[in-house]
Amino acid sequence: METAIRETYEEIGFDITDKIDPNTYFDLKQYGVQNRYFVISNIDKDTFFLPNVVNEIEYIKWVPIRDFPYDYCKHNLEATNVKLIKSSVPALKSYIANRN
Repeated sequence: METAIRETYEEIGFDITDKIDPNTYFDLKQYGVQNRYFVISNIDKDTFFLPNVVNEIEYIKWVPIRDFPYDYCKHNLEATNVKLIKSSVPALKSYIANRN
């Protein structure tokens, strides 16, 4: 969790310390690496994100999960730029469906 908190702050400038739940996650093996995704919900769409690292994130954009992993053109995204998202969104959708 400490890594998720630190990386989220470094990558998008958002502190999830008081929002992360140690029991709200899913694990996913991607490209030979086992990853743990903590699910943070109820973030206001007006929240301002500002990356704290240079040259890692081109821009941040809200996109409805229902539009992933297929409708890249609708949101002006290049499929090659969302490689990890493309592979993790189906697992996130499954996680959400099984939680309800």
